[in-house]
Amino acid sequence: MGLIEKKSCKNVSDNMTINELYNRLVENNTKQTAYITGKIDHSIEQLTNKLEATYKKIEILENCVNMKRKLRRNNIAIFGLVIKYPILENTLQPLNNLLGINLNKNDINFIRIPKEEHEKLPIIIEFIFLYKKQTVFQNVQKVKNSKISIAYDRCYQDRNDYKVLKRHLNIAEDQNLPAKIKGRTIEINGNIYTINDLHKIERQCETNKGIRSDSDFNRENDAEELVEEKPKSKGKG
Repeated sequence: MGLIEKKSCKNVSDNMTINELYNRLVENNTKQTAYITGKIDHSIEQLTNKLEATYKKIEILENCVNMKRKLRRNNIAIFGLVIKYPILENTLQPLNNLLGINLNKNDINFIRIPKEEHEKLPIIIEFIFLYKKQTVFQNVQKVKNSKISIAYDRCYQDRNDYKVLKRHLNIAEDQNLPAKIKGRTIEINGNIYTINDLHKIERQCETNKGIRSDSDFNRENDAEELVEEKPKSKGKG
């Protein structure tokens, strides 16, 4: 075989080797891409399923809260009233005397009194009609200077929400800003804030406090380093 023929065969062999390597690289890359894509798709599917499950749980919880609110819709909670038997008469009479209204037993669906070991809990009254509850709250300021207080019968979620509203009401009043709680919102200086708005504000305040704390810490460290690096004055002589 001549020299030219040998070189030609070698070039063909080299080209085949390069083509084989290229094809293998493409094949491996395709396999790796398919594997990674499959893993990503699987992770997305898992996250989607978790999100859907979370949304369902949230929906169930919201439905439970709404149901509890509905059950308490006609209720009032009375604190500080001494429990005496018969319960019905000895609950309605002091309320009528204090509020200057006329409640009778036909207005009441039920009265629930706390057990002896939970005597600090309120007496709960459920009215048959909502307007009777509204009548009580229209006159509730009349019990302000008595030992009795009357409040809405709130579920656990609403009690926590009311604490948030009350906290921001106090903050606004301390700053001499006009503020008023309206249902599950609060109006401050003409702006309406929901519970979610207030939670966002509180989280932002906590974040800002953390940033300020880190900044103060860094300034203190910088000051200490400057003191340590300050050259000592040379003595005389």
